[in-house]
Amino acid sequence: MIDYLIDTYKNKEDWHDTRMKDWQVKEHYQRQLGRGNIVFMYDDNDEPVGYLEIYWLDNKQLGKMINKKFFDVLAEDLTDGDFVYVASAYLEPEYRNKGYIYDLNRLMKDKHKDHEYVGIIYEEQNTGNFQFYKKGEI
Repeated sequence: MIDYLIDTYKNKEDWHDTRMKDWQVKEHYQRQLGRGNIVFMYDDNDEPVGYLEIYWLDNKQLGKMINKKFFDVLAEDLTDGDFVYVASAYLEPEYRNKGYIYDLNRLMKDKHKDHEYVGIIYEEQNTGNFQFYKKGEI
């Protein structure tokens, strides 16, 4: 799975403002996989066709994200916070607009059903605005 994530980050995701070095990308995804903060969608041949990555943020970390302050994902604790931040989501083009993003959302919720949280936050790709949903709204 790590190879799929690295390839997607380096070759398919064009929205990143800054890019991590190769060793940083690998370290980041290894940590996130170990934390259970990434879920995958698979095709009928069990090949990955997309993923959803989250960070668990506390108030201070959320403030950094919203105010566009420096946020070092390799130094931050992304496992214990009251807010779920959707850090990244990707679906292969042929799987978009078929409800798969909702399946990814459901998979993540099922995986962390025992983790208490206040809400889910994501940043709109085109505008940079943050959207907040209370637990249960989406």
